Amino acid sequence: MPQRRTATPGDGPDRIRLYLYHPYHLALIGLRSVLAATPWIDVVGEGGSRRLLARRVHECRADLVLVGLSGDAGTAELDTVSAISALDTDPAPRVIVLSQDHEPHTVLAAVRVGAQAFLSPDASAPELQHAVRVVADGGAVLCPCGAKAVIDAYVGGEAPATPTVHDDLSHRERQVLRLLAMGGSSAEVAARLGVTETTVRSHVHHLLGKLGLSSRAQAIAYAFRHGIVPGVPVRSAGQPLDHLGHAGHRRHVEHGLQRHLHA
Repeated sequence: MPQRRTATPGDGPDRIRLYLYHPYHLALIGLRSVLAATPWIDVVGEGGSRRLLARRVHECRADLVLVGLSGDAGTAELDTVSAISALDTDPAPRVIVLSQDHEPHTVLAAVRVGAQAFLSPDASAPELQHAVRVVADGGAVLCPCGAKAVIDAYVGGEAPATPTVHDDLSHRERQVLRLLAMGGSSAEVAARLGVTETTVRSHVHHLLGKLGLSSRAQAIAYAFRHGIVPGVPVRSAGQPLDHLGHAGHRRHVEHGLQRHLHA
């Protein structure tokens, strides 16, 4: 199995190996011109063949894949995202989806099969670069219409379910999930629990696996939907996790998601 790497001598410590896919050649040229010129990004491959995409990503040892969808996202295109997320690497490459189809069912389908970001083709160069950095660091990014779709689908006035399906989570994993849903970053959660950011990321990786989820976006929504954070008040930007005021269930989810998903 090819070993993943994010840097070699001379690369610098934070270089990201990126593979570009888009079915339209001109769009692929535009993406390459923006992202290949970014000092901390290595574009290690590109192509427009959906059939060969997962294999090429694996051969190039990409850390992250930008997948452009053509028009209305079909099942076959979303299956490609799922195949990338399921590659036999540790960790699997993370995926950014670029699509003009902003219908809620498309956004949710992309997130459910493993996309960590969903952006509009109208995204600016700084927005694309920001998304690559955030997703490579373990976060998630959604354009405003994408965030609304996730919020509406996972909240939608539903009462939180009895928290029985996540009994396999350890006490520490539940703590991490709760603090993430409250809007804490990996660094803030680590400081609160007295552990390293690497340990927090490890807990996130394990809890996602136990819950059958593929992204922090799903985990945050799951936490509220299943009552892991019942009655948790909203946290203002920069406010310590210990000092919180009360607010409604939907605002909790919006707050947690926006801290992790704001592009």
